[in-house]
Amino acid sequence: MSKAQFPLWLAWPDGRSIYALPSAERLVEHQKIGNRHAVHVLEVTTYPDRLRIQDLMDSWEAGALVQLSRQEYERQMVDMEKTPRIG
Repeated sequence: MSKAQFPLWLAWPDGRSIYALPSAERLVEHQKIGNRHAVHVLEVTTYPDRLRIQDLMDSWEAGALVQLSRQEYERQMVDMEKTPRIG
């Protein structure tokens, strides 16, 4: 696992997904799907869960994801939550 300081807030540059990583053991994803949104929460309990978070961290370190401030993450989350939720 990378040496990232938690909590950490990340996003794809196009805004299709935003991520909150309060720790290396928990991930919250807000995903925009058309004119709706979904929320995925991952609590690490298995090795594949750990790999999912590691893949996200690797993408960030490679420059594919951008880091957000907490305020920007919350603003984008509120914007997404204005649309109907899937599930």
